[in-house]
Amino acid sequence: MISKSGVRAAVRTLDVFETFKEQKRPLSLNGIADEINAPISACHEIVKLRDRGYLYLVNSRSFYPTGRDYCLRSGDCRERPNRIPPGATGETVILGKLQNDHVMYLAIEEGLQTTRYSASVGNSTETS
Repeated sequence: MISKSGVRAAVRTLDVFETFKEQKRPLSLNGIADEINAPISACHEIVKLRDRGYLYLVNSRSFYPTGRDYCLRSGDCRERPNRIPPGATGETVILGKLQNDHVMYLAIEEGLQTTRYSASVGNSTETS
């Protein structure tokens, strides 16, 4: 059985994604708390979605979704909105953002070549 606090956390998490959809811009922790009308302490837990690849840190204070939630719902990251336009070279293009000691993949356009590097939105890799 799910506890009341577990249900409340799930509802707040959905509220966060709905807020990003409405606002269409990065939000700080305070901004998220204000938008979903929740205590900032509850939002500290929600932004841990960053560790799961669902949010990324745009700058030192603002968060934004990676698109991984769309991939989860649709089962196909190639058809998600806001994808990179196909390149003229047919090569794989990966857009990423450095997050502490790793890179978070934000958008991927698969190349036409048979030998290519493949990645998924929301995955990350360590930098050296």
